[in-house]
Amino acid sequence: MKKVLSILMTVLAALAFASCDFDGYDPDMEDATSVRVGLCDDPGTLSAEGCYFQSSVVVAQGKDLEVDWTVSVDHNPYWIVVKKINIDDEFTGTYKDDDRIVAKSGIGVSVAPNSTGNKRTAYLRFTTEDGSSVVYKLTQSR
Repeated sequence: MKKVLSILMTVLAALAFASCDFDGYDPDMEDATSVRVGLCDDPGTLSAEGCYFQSSVVVAQGKDLEVDWTVSVDHNPYWIVVKKINIDDEFTGTYKDDDRIVAKSGIGVSVAPNSTGNKRTAYLRFTTEDGSSVVYKLTQSR
């Protein structure tokens, strides 16, 4: 049973990695330190009315498929707040009593209404333990 669970967790990690849309991906892996970020629930263009969304996040560096990270917003605009959160996701197993709750790292994002008449952009910066970072762009409609 432990071996089955171990295989199952490996498959889950691979699926999470494969299901995310990655920015900064180097398919040749020539740069073993490049940082990529994937939001598994890409919010697209954010509503002008304001919103809150959560998304699972995978940050990969070089050949490491998931590394620890922090998140911040470049230039700290007043209209967006981003926090790192844990997201519990239910995994439905193949066998009886195989269902599991899987904790994933993610972000919770609060966006204030946009009354400026112009679209606006925020840059989420995901930083790894060694100080390397990658930016993910979010745009709010007007």
